[in-house]
Amino acid sequence: MPTPQNYKNHTRLYPPYHFFLVWVFLINLIITIVVLIRRWPHHVWMHSWMVVMAIALFVCIQLPFSALWLMRHRAGPLESLWRFFTYGSR
Repeated sequence: MPTPQNYKNHTRLYPPYHFFLVWVFLINLIITIVVLIRRWPHHVWMHSWMVVMAIALFVCIQLPFSALWLMRHRAGPLESLWRFFTYGSR
């Protein structure tokens, strides 16, 4: 049986994911949107497809970690913030 979670054995950040992968895919998404806007009349379909693929890659990276978050916590991170600012700390 696994040990109960506490602040010593439950890490909140996974450095390869939180400090590298998320930022790489987010920067990729931003750059593809900028390229689409700057080169709008030329190759619109190709650049539009690049934006769709960047969004798809970002979502594919986020979904597994969102599932892991929701296995450990009752609400998602944004919902937790919303509840904190709406109802205060309990």
